Formats: sequence, C-alpha cells, structure tokens
Amino acid sequence: MERHPELPRQSIVLGACEDGWPLMLNLFDPSVGALLAFSDERESQLDLLRNAIDSAAARNSPRKLQFLVISHQSKRWRDWVDERGFTRHCLGVVGAEEESVPGWVLRLADWTEERRLGKTSGPPILLVLDS
Repeated sequence: MERHPELPRQSIVLGACEDGWPLMLNLFDPSVGALLAFSDERESQLDLLRNAIDSAAARNSPRKLQFLVISHQSKRWRDWVDERGFTRHCLGVVGAEEESVPGWVLRLADWTEERRLGKTSGPPILLVLDS
C-alpha cells in the first residue's frame, strides 16, 4: 500500500500480482458478492482474512468501513482487533455458537435491503465468517 498510495481507499487488498500491483476488491461494487477464502492450512486462511480487514481498516475511518467477525475462535479475533487498534471499526466479534449470531445475520440482511432500496446509507460492512 505504501508503494501505491493512489489506490482507492474503499478497496481491500487481497495480495500482489506478478507485476507488483495489488489484487483488490472494491467494497462499493455490489456485483462482487461474497469472497470465499480457503486453504489447506488454517493460518493461511486467517492471514488472508486479517490482511483484507487490515488493508481496508487501516486506510478508512470507522465512518467509511466497518466489519463483523463470526468465529469459533472469537477470543483470538478480539485480541487481534485490539492489537491492531480496530475496535472502532469492529461492530463485534461473535462466537459462532452464540445465540446472537442469527440476530446479527438478520440485522445485516435488513441493512443491505434498506440500502438497496435507498432508505438508508452507511459504510460498507465486511462480514467475516471464520468457521
């Protein structure tokens, strides 16, 4: 990111291409949909997810970007959020087994529909399902 400060803030960086330019995902492009990160190694999956959040949150204020994490390792994610200083960007870190998970999913779906219909606005919200 330091080599390319002109890149749009509303994007997340997923990695680097062979030419050195970053591979990015535009958070304001509704056609993108979901991104599935998978790997044979758990740490590689976590690295990709954390790098995506890190690249977006480090370059955007909490008014421009927020995220929610649902994980079986919620303590580990909470510690990471605190260490990186992203507590204001984070809507929450929810244990996958917690009763609040369905409520969060419904709330995000409602927000998505309200935005689609132009009834409300707000920052993009990254939903990270680490399970």
